[in-house]
Amino acid sequence: MVNITFHKKRNYELSHDSASNSPFPVRDFSLQAAVATSSRPDMGRRKPTVSKHAALFSDERVVVGVDDLVLLPSVSETSILENLKMRHAADVIYSYIGHVLVVVNPYKWLDIYGEDSMHAYMHKARIDVAPHVFATAEETYRTMLSEEDNQCVIISGESGAGKTEASKQVQNYIAGVSGSGAGVDKVKRTFLESNPLLEAFGNAKTLRNNNSSRFGKYFELLFDSAGRPQGGKVTNYLLEKSRVVKPGKGERNFHIFYQVLAGLPTAAKQKLYLDRGGPESYHYLKISGCYDVDDVNDTQEFEETMAAMQHVGIKRKQIELVIQTLAAVLHIGNVQFQPETLLGLDAAKLEHALCFKLLQTMAPGGKIESYEVPQNTSQAKSQRDSIAKAVYDRLFDFLVERVNHALDIEKKAEKHGEILEIEDMTTIGILDIYGFEIFDKNGFEQFCINYVNEKLQQIFIELTLKSEQEEYAREGIEWAPIPFFNNKVVCDLIEARRPTPGIFLILDDTVKTMHSRQGESVDANFLDKVAGIHGSHPHFSKRGKTFEIKHYAGDVQYNIDGFGDSNKDFLSKDIALIISETSNKLMRYIFPEEIDLNDKRMANTAGYKIRTQCEALVTALMDCTPHYVRCIKSNDQKQPNKMDDRRVIHQIKYLGLLENVKVRRAGYAYRGDYGRFVDRFRLLSKETYPEFRGSDKKGTQAVLRAAVKSLPQLETEVQLGKTMVFIQTPETFFELEKLREKKLGSFAMRIQKAWKKYFGRRHLLQLSHDITKLYTSNNKQRQRVSIYRPFDGDYLRDSTIREVVMGIIQHYGDSEKIVFMDEVQKACPIAGVSPDGSPIALVGRILIITDQYLYLMEKRTWQPVVDPKSMWVPRWFTFVVVFG
Repeated sequence: MVNITFHKKRNYELSHDSASNSPFPVRDFSLQAAVATSSRPDMGRRKPTVSKHAALFSDERVVVGVDDLVLLPSVSETSILENLKMRHAADVIYSYIGHVLVVVNPYKWLDIYGEDSMHAYMHKARIDVAPHVFATAEETYRTMLSEEDNQCVIISGESGAGKTEASKQVQNYIAGVSGSGAGVDKVKRTFLESNPLLEAFGNAKTLRNNNSSRFGKYFELLFDSAGRPQGGKVTNYLLEKSRVVKPGKGERNFHIFYQVLAGLPTAAKQKLYLDRGGPESYHYLKISGCYDVDDVNDTQEFEETMAAMQHVGIKRKQIELVIQTLAAVLHIGNVQFQPETLLGLDAAKLEHALCFKLLQTMAPGGKIESYEVPQNTSQAKSQRDSIAKAVYDRLFDFLVERVNHALDIEKKAEKHGEILEIEDMTTIGILDIYGFEIFDKNGFEQFCINYVNEKLQQIFIELTLKSEQEEYAREGIEWAPIPFFNNKVVCDLIEARRPTPGIFLILDDTVKTMHSRQGESVDANFLDKVAGIHGSHPHFSKRGKTFEIKHYAGDVQYNIDGFGDSNKDFLSKDIALIISETSNKLMRYIFPEEIDLNDKRMANTAGYKIRTQCEALVTALMDCTPHYVRCIKSNDQKQPNKMDDRRVIHQIKYLGLLENVKVRRAGYAYRGDYGRFVDRFRLLSKETYPEFRGSDKKGTQAVLRAAVKSLPQLETEVQLGKTMVFIQTPETFFELEKLREKKLGSFAMRIQKAWKKYFGRRHLLQLSHDITKLYTSNNKQRQRVSIYRPFDGDYLRDSTIREVVMGIIQHYGDSEKIVFMDEVQKACPIAGVSPDGSPIALVGRILIITDQYLYLMEKRTWQPVVDPKSMWVPRWFTFVVVFG
């Protein structure tokens, strides 16, 4: 039987491997980190127990309620609650309000942060996938690349709402999609490993949250033009250092103390005098009565913290000094003699400084007079605690500095001899800071925390409510104004300088004018001054030893006890002088100041520092395109599958979600100046591409005229302002982007076609040249015995082959007439070079030309087979129909 193969023309499409050719490859360590970095039971490190999100990323996923609260049939706080509640019950914790992501803390691990989830959101428009923190991270990263603009993710919500976990997932995603390379991967690893390190030293178990951040942090990653991280910076705010000396009942001190006691080897404990027992043996840990956290292994956490310290570049000797300093802080609480040994201090001087306080007064003539005042037990403990707080605070700053040193782009460039244009780089900032706090007793720290939250709420109002409406009015866009509460009046009450001084300024003035007075008298004087100046303010009231402020998140009463001392935020000069004489290298590094007892200047207050830091933060955020994640706490008991309606409604109110929905329903999802719009979409119109010399506004109109043929909804969803174009829904804008991508695809295909044609022609010419050279190098000779051929055109020498060929043609060829047949050589290009040096290989074939077809036959194997129905045929040929 003859084996006949028909070669038919095929159509080929250009394709590529997205995994290998993507400019944003996913690194294994960052994907794994998406699951592995959560270390607290209410934050994530549990075995995945929920699989209800298996279809979350499929096209057939079931939508519970509405993904975007803007699409609710009727808008009210109750309807928002019901939609969030319905989705929370189905383990769908993410929803949108336009571009704002709303997340409800489920208090359990959901299996929606793995590698598959990351890939599901890569290169996807927000509207095309389910709401998720990865979608927000993707939009942030792609916007930075396309707009070449700084971006920031502002994560807000009260304590225990899940801000830290959201921050880590944003970091993990951006690390996963933002390129690779030896230097890039090191930056990513430092960036990610800073999380467990700073959590160990800055987080603690509270009544509301097992892994509560007791400091604020603003991560900044610096990217080159290709979207690869080159460096970064961490800025920390408001470490709750009072927790070092007095954690609340039922709460824990900072995680690191328990980790050290659980994970440090016995020999090391003995060397540091920590072998007396567990946390209950140390005053600073014992007073709260809480030593453990459910499902947290402090020994394992200690190992991870030590590994993280090494990853960010902290040397082994420095790590030993850090642990030694932590041990000293614990011993300070027990008022024993070990701490001065560990800190390298003079024992006698330290004892004297704890028992006597140095006071300085201004004598006539400007001379400073100093005298010592004996301290009672309470005052001596206060002095002791001030040392512990100062040491821990400086130690935390040292760790942040080490992280920043590892991420310093200028030092990196200097080390590798590179030239990096920092001005051409863009940043992504991620803000994770204290949530709003209202306790039974609120002090100076809650006052500072809530002030920062007021400022963040002010930014949210400025950028999403107030400025949006002002922009519509400025551009002449038709618009129905939406009323909202502007909390600027509260911010001014706290921070204003003039014409009426704010609370911070009044406190600073009181502390400076009464620096030598006892704490209680300073606090009372401060309250009287504030009440005298702001007594008639609608958001302020005095109640006994407290004052109340009507914050955007609720009314908070602040107890003035300790306001003055907390605001001083500096050690007395005699204690600072003793510390400056230490023999401990780390202590000398974190306390570098030279103490001059005759210096009249007063150190900056805590209030001044937080105001300055807050101003810098606001400036940085206002320089970025913001992306919001609003976190909601489902209940106060940290229980899964439970939603407290009253608590959630309260958060919906103070987060301003209802007003946000109303503004989004009446507003425009996209706005951009005409120049940028034309630059991006000009190829959609023949009027603007490839060249356009008219105004940007006319160019925009030309683009829209061309696009409306494919997107008729543009006629009703677009408004042209004085300098900007507005598009109402994100869906329409995404469709416009798809038109642009389709056009770019057609251009790419045209380029590919021309490129292939060019190379094909070049290859054909080269092949023709090689074949011609091959045949012209030999002299033509008349074939032997050609005189005996039976008919013209028959050049086959082998009579057996001739018989077989003629038999096959007669049997299968439908009475075809053979015109020509001969043994020929087929020239085939080869990858290497043939033995004779030619790039062409010659293979034998039998050529048969009939009056209808052309055949090429290849000799295979000699296997005689008898076909009873037709004839005997040797199986040694393959017929290939080339044309007919």
